[in-house]
This record gives sequence, structure tokens and C-alpha cells, in this order.
Amino acid sequence: MSRSFVLPSQQPPATPPRYPSKPTPNKPPRRGFLGAAAALVVAPAVAKAAQTSAPDAALIAKCREVVAAHEACVASYCYPITATAAEAKPYEDRADYYCGLSFEAAAAAAQIPATTLTGLLAKAQAALALATKDRNDEIVVSDNAEWLAMECLEDLVRVAGGGS
Repeated sequence: MSRSFVLPSQQPPATPPRYPSKPTPNKPPRRGFLGAAAALVVAPAVAKAAQTSAPDAALIAKCREVVAAHEACVASYCYPITATAAEAKPYEDRADYYCGLSFEAAAAAAQIPATTLTGLLAKAQAALALATKDRNDEIVVSDNAEWLAMECLEDLVRVAGGGS
């Protein structure tokens, strides 16, 4: 018994036509006016609360600089393996520049004490970013990574209430 295969219809189902909404007069709705008035009243309070709720904002920003500069440093080393020393020089100069930026940002971040868990986490992430891994996936620690990690551990002990 042979049955012929019939494809279902490929046309989309009919949809009812959309009707345009009624035109609104050129006056703002009352809720919009009340919302704008409330925003004007609440905006200074929200700004003040944002400043007091982010005590480690400067530290977090500096740690992000560390991570971003280190990532740019690592990316700068991506040049063709067949490049001559002269062709590789601009890449290495760029990598040295970003490496210097990351070390300067790490030194600045180490001087800012963390007061919250978020600040501690940012400092730890910056230390891990500076501690690169070799091809065997083992951590190769630099002096800046060790220094930042030690500062992070001291901050952790201080925040936990275990010392000065």
C-alpha cells in the first residue's frame, strides 16, 4: 500500500487586522506628571543612598582597571608566531604599556582598604588576574599578585573582626 506524502500548508494562519489605537490629545497623562514629580523629589535621596551603599566603589573601580589592563596586556601578545623581532616590537611595547598600567592600578588598589565582601571579592579577582597561568595550567605568581593577595587577606581578617 503506497500513500503519497502531502505537505501541510506553508501559509501562516490568517490574523485579524490590527486597528490603530485611538488618537490621544496632546496633554500628558496624570500618572506621567505624578511620576515626574516623584522622580524630582526622590532623586537626591536616591543619589545619597547610592553613595552610602557603595563604600568600596573606588576600590572596585580600581580593581576593574587592574583586570582590564591585564587582559589588554595578555591580548597584546597575540601576534603571528612567524613575526620577526621588528614586527613583534609594537606588540611587545603595547603589552609593556598595559602591564605597567595593571601594576600601577594594583598598587593603588592595594592601598585602598576593603570594607565589604564585594570589595574583598574585587581585590581577590584582581590578584587572580595578575597571577597568570602557564601552559600546564599552573599559577605563575608575580610580586604584584602576591602583594595584592596579601592585602586582600589582611582586609578579610580585619573585616571579619579578627585583627587590625
